[in-house]
Amino acid sequence: MRAVIHADTAASSASACSLLAIAAVAVLTGARSFTAVAEWAADAPQQVLALLGVRRDPLTGRYRPPHEATVRRALTAVDHVWRMPRRARGSGIRDG
Repeated sequence: MRAVIHADTAASSASACSLLAIAAVAVLTGARSFTAVAEWAADAPQQVLALLGVRRDPLTGRYRPPHEATVRRALTAVDHVWRMPRRARGSGIRDG
């Protein structure tokens, strides 16, 4: 399955892969909402953000965690793709 996540690349501080990694780690540490995931990312040490693939700000050199709206859009897009019937995803596998 391939999910396409459209984020404002100019404004986004994280790739689709790093957003999913951030969400996974945040949920494993207790986050239960989009806001909690974004707050976890904002509190994460720079080294952790680097390991999760967050982009570096070219002016400050620091890793910028994604904003809550970016987290919400990305995870909503993935959820939408995940809930689609397999046929609609083009996998060739039939439901049922």
